[in-house]
Amino acid sequence: MTASAPPIPSVPADAPVERPAPPALPPSPETVEELRLKAIKLYKELHRLGRDYPDDSYGFNTRLRRAFEKNSKITDPELLKKQLELGEHIKKEVKALISLKKYRHLKRAYPPQAAE
Repeated sequence: MTASAPPIPSVPADAPVERPAPPALPPSPETVEELRLKAIKLYKELHRLGRDYPDDSYGFNTRLRRAFEKNSKITDPELLKKQLELGEHIKKEVKALISLKKYRHLKRAYPPQAAE
């Protein structure tokens, strides 16, 4: 006993093709005000991280302030998002530098003991 496949319905060549409905649009893009609030939050986080920046002579917080002041007049949401992504990348890099500084300090403070 073999089951036969159901017949394939024939469609005329000039019949309109039914297409599925397009997916729902993503939520509306963030407004400039929402992006500005994110920028302020990022500034505060970077400023706190700047307190522990490994090189005191670099003037991290001064440079940070100048960079944020320079970009404070941006009103294009796409450009703001791009700058926020750059700021997030810088935040990760600063965290890595601080972790490396702490690791090196511990390495110097507790030298390896010789095996006896």
